Amino acid sequence: MTQTSAAGSAKDAADQNFDYMFKLLIIGNSSVGKTSFLFRYADDSFTSAFVSTVGIDFKVKTVFRHDKRVKLQIWDTAGQERYRTITTAYYRGAMGFILMYDITNEESFNAVQDWCTQIKMYSWDNAQVVLVGNKCDLEQDRAVTEERGKRLADQLGLEFFETSAKENINVKSVFERLVDIILEKMSDASDESTATGQANNVYGNQPGAYNKGTARLTTMNTSEFEKNPLSNIILRSTYVPSENDVDKTFFLGIDEAGRGPVLGPMVYSAFFCDEKQLSILNDLGCADSKQLTEERRSSIFAEYEKHNNHLGFILKVLSPHMISTSMLRRDKYNLNDISHDAALELIQLALDQGINVKQVFVDTVGDPDKYANKIRARYPKIKVTVSKKADSLYPTVSASSICAKVVRDQIVQNWKIDEFDEEKQSIKYGSGYPGDPQTKRFLIESIDQIFGFPKFVRFSWSTASTIIENKCIKVTWDDDEDENATSKNTTKKRKSEVIETTTTTTTTTKTLFNYFSQKPSTRNDAANRRVPGSHFFRAAHVKPAVFST
Repeated sequence: MTQTSAAGSAKDAADQNFDYMFKLLIIGNSSVGKTSFLFRYADDSFTSAFVSTVGIDFKVKTVFRHDKRVKLQIWDTAGQERYRTITTAYYRGAMGFILMYDITNEESFNAVQDWCTQIKMYSWDNAQVVLVGNKCDLEQDRAVTEERGKRLADQLGLEFFETSAKENINVKSVFERLVDIILEKMSDASDESTATGQANNVYGNQPGAYNKGTARLTTMNTSEFEKNPLSNIILRSTYVPSENDVDKTFFLGIDEAGRGPVLGPMVYSAFFCDEKQLSILNDLGCADSKQLTEERRSSIFAEYEKHNNHLGFILKVLSPHMISTSMLRRDKYNLNDISHDAALELIQLALDQGINVKQVFVDTVGDPDKYANKIRARYPKIKVTVSKKADSLYPTVSASSICAKVVRDQIVQNWKIDEFDEEKQSIKYGSGYPGDPQTKRFLIESIDQIFGFPKFVRFSWSTASTIIENKCIKVTWDDDEDENATSKNTTKKRKSEVIETTTTTTTTTKTLFNYFSQKPSTRNDAANRRVPGSHFFRAAHVKPAVFST
């Protein structure tokens, strides 16, 4: 072994020698002193020159607290509004936040409430926050009294410090207290889980808190998707870039899970790895996820976290509702286009994160050459390889397929079908593939004659559409064209009637559904041709008008 490689191995071993790893973010308005605060803590250095942070930056520091060696990933975020989309993406998985204002700047103090809202919106429920009033050395320029800071902290339920990065006042205390709070909460959660007989505490399952003593880290925080399964979400690993990442080049592999099933989401994954560290993937045994057992996939997925200085992943979860409505809309958006766009978006997200992507490997959807040309047109400086069976040929694609499969399985297993009553919750749905007899039985038993399928079902699949045609109340939609129309923009009225006739001694009641289209349509126009089954869902949103004759 050469001297260089020996030194590198020693450094890697030291990097992995920790009990916990916490992801912390410093947030607040621009120029409140976040970067100086971070450099004072991590490097014990200070400069009075103001350099605005572009996007996001980070430092790594290991500390000892309560007999635990804790590795801190400390992220310094840009305060400007134009970077907000980038910075809020890093909130997910963060264990703690240092929310900072400048005691000489009233506006930065007034913005604290807005920053708290951002934390609640983009982070997970158990993230801990400390409020910090920085630049307390500038007493002569003070605009916000210490009492006001304490009062606001009490109102928000936060601990409070006044600090100075320049004079090194309370900087270390802030970080130590935040780490202590997180450890205390972890201990409380552990005690509670022991008392209730639950194996995992809420912190151990968070991507921002990796516990090396845990054999398997097999879950992602998918709570955002579980709260709103109609939307798509982005999930990220806790990749920890190093200071010399500018010189690194990465291979990125893209694959998906859940393209064929009629149930649940489709998950697209982009897995990136340092070109010089690809041997890690071979050592872990990465292979096509379909060739691995569920236990083996979960085990490999857990190991990724241990190497997060060299590799990471970004996932896009596409909801079954979005997939179906896209495929049934007037201007068709088919599954191939959905897949291609998801891949392009993930590449862009990796680049936005600062990953220097040298080459992309993709498991093809459709014609490999056309797909590759589409990617090259968007990213001409990146070498692109698109092929069939890429998940068996290229390690980064194999690793990506494992990510997609593990996370999709987790979402499907945790999915609670809110549309079902308690009795129906026990219905088994099988593999989720259209040809599975148990899945077909689930579809038949789960459909509502008026409202169709629950959100768990991709109702655009032909298997589901056939059941809709056979089981749901039929609605006939006729197009009435105005022959005297003189303008292309003339609004045309589309009518349908579902008539339920109830004969009594005195009255007959009819229910009339009216639907008005704001877009002119032609009966033979292929772009506007009705897809079987889609009209049932349209009818479900129309309120009937009841009248007597």
